[in-house]
Amino acid sequence: MFTDRLEELAFLAREFERPSSFVVIYGRRRTGKTTLIEQFIKGKKALYFLANEEPEVFQRRRFQALLRSMTRDPLLEEKGDPLSWENLLRLFARQEGKKVLVMDEFQYLAAIHRPFPSMLQSAWDQFMKDSGCMLILCGSLVSLMEGAVLRNTSPLYGRRTGQLLLNGLPFSCLEDFFPGSSVEDRIRLYSITGGIPKYLEEAQRYGSAWELIEKGVLDKNAYLFREPDFLLDREAGAAGTYKSILAQISSGKKRIGEIASAFQVHPSHLTRYLKVLRDLGLVERIVPVTEPAPERAKNGIYRILDPFLAFWFRYVSPHIDSLELRETGPAMEKIRASFETDTVPRHYEELCRQSVLRLYASGRIPFLPQKVGRWWDRTDEIDVLGLAEGRVLSGECKYQDRPVGEVVLRDLERKTKKMLAAEGLSAEQLFYVLFSKKGFSKGLREEAESRKDLCLVDLLP
Repeated sequence: MFTDRLEELAFLAREFERPSSFVVIYGRRRTGKTTLIEQFIKGKKALYFLANEEPEVFQRRRFQALLRSMTRDPLLEEKGDPLSWENLLRLFARQEGKKVLVMDEFQYLAAIHRPFPSMLQSAWDQFMKDSGCMLILCGSLVSLMEGAVLRNTSPLYGRRTGQLLLNGLPFSCLEDFFPGSSVEDRIRLYSITGGIPKYLEEAQRYGSAWELIEKGVLDKNAYLFREPDFLLDREAGAAGTYKSILAQISSGKKRIGEIASAFQVHPSHLTRYLKVLRDLGLVERIVPVTEPAPERAKNGIYRILDPFLAFWFRYVSPHIDSLELRETGPAMEKIRASFETDTVPRHYEELCRQSVLRLYASGRIPFLPQKVGRWWDRTDEIDVLGLAEGRVLSGECKYQDRPVGEVVLRDLERKTKKMLAAEGLSAEQLFYVLFSKKGFSKGLREEAESRKDLCLVDLLP
């Protein structure tokens, strides 16, 4: 199904209105890049070409066949060897009117035929850019795609008129996939699938998050059972190293020194692997939001950003041998013990941080923070901390089966005062927000009615 992506479609429509345009669409697998392109080119004169890892001459022959079907040009009849890429692109550019050329999985062709980016650059400069052509290069391997097109060392650098990094869908889109479901159900499903469209489509086959886990993830024949192997084998070399790093992060080793210690190597040995995982959007390095220079901060920790990979490496990977024998008991025992009490609450906190913009748009908080994140020290943590000039938003998230009472607010006030002192910050305006799965006590609601610096949010706004 196609849902959301309205901003992305609007961006592509604006690019299409240019006399000519060169757009790069990239991101990790399963985010719906091809589906977005298919939606965009409907009703347009377009040639869609999917590159792969077969020899270059076979790809050129296939491109020629697609162009022949599109143009009916007799010059494209198969008579011996296929035409050169330059001649094929020249014949495409000669087509009258506005037209779109899509080269999907472009990185494979760039890797198989290394002169291709230079050849494409020459074709664009000489005859494509003045032909009413919209060129779309699309790829899944983020680091290679950036190297082949976006970095200043690439022959194609500076030719693009726009680029689109496609990430997962926002949480709000889960309602389109699971109409009639409760917010709690959707938070559970998000804690397994994230916003990855392909995973959400798979989840639609099952009646609940628990059925998805048992039949869609833990079953050795299920689509998602080996998904991390496929994803990492296709996205990055040395897949075993990447999977081992993810397993260590999942086990609680979140600082680069701790991960390196498990490998018995110097931390610098892992830097490039962690960078690739970050480029792919699978891992992120987080620091307290108060840090003025995040990249240089020494207290950064790593976490698996992709909810499905976080779920898989926590619950599936440690039991992979027994699951191969269809023994799901040990894995399910671990999932039932901590999924609702640890995994889901962590993703709930992230959804609460993402909801700050909606709270501001609806007028429930008085200012829009410039930065939103977390804060922590050795003993305390603030789940939601938003900073603007002289203004601070401090929030607590409670995904528990009882109402939140005044004691939680008092503790948040204490931690906020401690944070301000520790960071040397002053707050001309300080505002508190509490998020709760099961609502709030009568006393806390009464206090909120009498205060102008407190917002109570039932589950999510």
